[in-house]
Amino acid sequence: MSSAPPEECRPDRPLWAFYGLTFAVAWVLWFASGVLAGPSPRSTLDGRWLVAQIGVFAPALSALLVSAFTGPRFRRSSVLVTLAVFVPATAGGAFVARAAAPKILALDPLRAVLVVASAVGVLAFFSTANRRYVHPGSDAPVGPVPFGWLLAAALYMPAAFLLAWAVSGPGEGGFTVALVQERGAGALAALAAVWCFNLLFGGSLGEELGWRGFALLRLLRRHGPLAASFLLAIAWALWHAPIDLRYGFGVQGPGALLARFAWTWPLTIIFTFFFLRTRGSLLAPLLLHTSGNALPELGFSHYEQAVTLLFAINVVTAIVMAFALVGKPHWPTDVEPARAAGR
Repeated sequence: MSSAPPEECRPDRPLWAFYGLTFAVAWVLWFASGVLAGPSPRSTLDGRWLVAQIGVFAPALSALLVSAFTGPRFRRSSVLVTLAVFVPATAGGAFVARAAAPKILALDPLRAVLVVASAVGVLAFFSTANRRYVHPGSDAPVGPVPFGWLLAAALYMPAAFLLAWAVSGPGEGGFTVALVQERGAGALAALAAVWCFNLLFGGSLGEELGWRGFALLRLLRRHGPLAASFLLAIAWALWHAPIDLRYGFGVQGPGALLARFAWTWPLTIIFTFFFLRTRGSLLAPLLLHTSGNALPELGFSHYEQAVTLLFAINVVTAIVMAFALVGKPHWPTDVEPARAAGR
């Protein structure tokens, strides 16, 4: 009697299931929430925002669901992540939505402290101290994680942006940062709240478990780091299509899709580089993603001009990192022999 080939022999099937669920769940919820109905993106943290945020978590939730059907170890890890991370995040999101604050920094102190505490818990959960966590896309062991690469992942986007900001010139109003001007001595605490909010609800947590923790690892089974990054960049860019077609991305109309891909491709190479250099630690893409997403919330002067130059810096950085990725063994492929020997 013939039987179906093992899951390892058909690695594309879970990947396509992941893509299908991710796009379907996110797009349906974004349209259903009503956030795309207005003339400008909604920023009020209310019930509509909460529904749309569930769509932002579609990559992670889809990865966990698909992974749960590939084996008992993945199933246990998926349940653990859901209980330890996403249930508290959903409860915290509901608590934030009840305040219906117009922006992150308008949250009351209790909600701000809750956001910071939840973010610290997420970082601890995905650290190597948690031995029970397994990436939904691979059971290759994570770590040891070089702290220097994690620090570099956290600082890359702020450092690159500040360089672009300085080079692009002071503009008419000079070099100003609204967060510092408005908060003064409390700017550091406000920065922590903004950063932690973006980790939980700005896309980092909802996306990275799916894009890097699942899709990239699946792609690396059949492709090198650069080809895998290119294929992932296509999916990552297209996922934003409803938002970009509605509000634009540098340009309006269908051209926004091309602009999004042009922005995403070099950035994806940078994400892949840090993810592999930290031997698969999800902290690297979480830190990188969050530090980049938090920048618009800080109120930098001439922000748009600086972002244009930031794109050029990302392209140069991606080219340099691409040369470092070519022709060398990388996690998880360099740990496969050791894992196989331990079976």
